Amino acid sequence: MLGVMASYAVSLCSISRCYVISTFLVVGVGLTYLRIAAVEGFDVKYPRGWRSWMKLLLVNLALLAATYVLASRIIHRGNGL
Repeated sequence: MLGVMASYAVSLCSISRCYVISTFLVVGVGLTYLRIAAVEGFDVKYPRGWRSWMKLLLVNLALLAATYVLASRIIHRGNGL
């Protein structure tokens, strides 16, 4: 895990498009962490069932709405926050 994060940090500093986040890397690191925790004996519960997915959907929609509001306020003012 440390090697993955260190190589990701180095690649962010060395490429010209440092603002692009690799979605698959973030998901992969999260899943790897959960698998390592499960092997070590921690009780890891994956989201199962429609209620967990609905909660995840609601959180994602709330973050999307907050991003939209923040961006529209920045554009409307024209000078930042």
